[in-house]
Amino acid sequence: MVHLAAGTDAGTGRVHESFDASDPAMFSRAWFSWADSMFCELALAVADDR
Repeated sequence: MVHLAAGTDAGTGRVHESFDASDPAMFSRAWFSWADSMFCELALAVADDR
C-alpha cells in the first residue's frame, strides 16, 4: 500500500484524494493534507512493524 500511494503522486510528492487508475497524473485535488497525513501514519505504522 505504501508503494502504491507513493507511486501515484504524479511527481508532486503529495498523496491525492483520488486519481485516475489509468493515469495517476489526473487527480482530484492538488492539495489535500488529510491524505498526506494518512500516508504518514501508514508509513510510520509499517516502519514500526519492521
